Amino acid sequence: GSTYDVAASDGRATLSAAAPLADATLLALPEPGLALDGSRLEWPAVAGAAAYACVLTAGAAVHVDEVSTAPACDVAALPAGGYAASVEALSADPDALSSVAEPEFPARFDVSRARLGLLPRDAGAPLVLRAAAGRLDYGLAPGLAVWVGLARADGVAGGGTWSVEVTGPNLPASDPLRFTLPANFTRRMVWAYDLPPDPGLYTVTARSGTDAVTTQLAIGAPGPLALPDGISIQKPGSGAVKVTWNAVPGARSYLAAAWLGNAYVTGQWVDGTTASFPAGTFTTGVTYDVYVTATDADMAGGTPPTRVSASENSYAPASFVAP
Repeated sequence: GSTYDVAASDGRATLSAAAPLADATLLALPEPGLALDGSRLEWPAVAGAAAYACVLTAGAAVHVDEVSTAPACDVAALPAGGYAASVEALSADPDALSSVAEPEFPARFDVSRARLGLLPRDAGAPLVLRAAAGRLDYGLAPGLAVWVGLARADGVAGGGTWSVEVTGPNLPASDPLRFTLPANFTRRMVWAYDLPPDPGLYTVTARSGTDAVTTQLAIGAPGPLALPDGISIQKPGSGAVKVTWNAVPGARSYLAAAWLGNAYVTGQWVDGTTASFPAGTFTTGVTYDVYVTATDADMAGGTPPTRVSASENSYAPASFVAP
């Protein structure tokens, strides 16, 4: 472990203490979800957590700020509008420490934080915005990959098309990363080859008409994924096309996308190493390029990621002539 020196001063006197940091297993991130009726945030208990802090803000205003030993917090009284929520797992209960004059401090105090955005709507249909980001490897300097999920608490899409903006390091409010979340989509991953995945705090805002919801994410040091390889094209007959590739260690999902020059034609996310395109997808006799993107995020469902890594065969596409 390490030792930190802590000093406090009121301008007249200074007190100091040594804070040794003992070795320990870090706390897992909380996985908060919104109850179907929108009345509370709740999450599975985090191993090693003694308490939880729940904070909900709208702009600069704090609407909920509570610490509890229960893995939930009440949000039923929130006025209409969009909120940024932060749920922290704490390895010690700060209320218990502050309730005695000379508390016995633990050997270390750990905190893990999850963030999400909430947009209360009609009863029973609140929307939850989640986001994660990380690096895209494609053969040159890493780019920025961003995952966004927006759905009602019961997993149904938010309805309508949402405009999404991402700001943060190298992404000022005057020039954010912009993309859309199409109607009936609950999640999407996008990437920018020319934006580095700089560590720091990013803000994600989704808008649809007068509705807006915001959340934040932090990028640490996401690990790289090997580039997809072994891509082959098969033509099983009747005009269908089948694409296969080698599995990438650590990948959970793959996007197989066909392009005609610089124009995107079609693509699909799969959880294996095969993508099949039916007859009628491509124009007979035309040559297409195929790119495969691998990611450690589950694009079909499952637990939302806290960070993402992706890779793409940007400089080694496979080509085929449509049957």
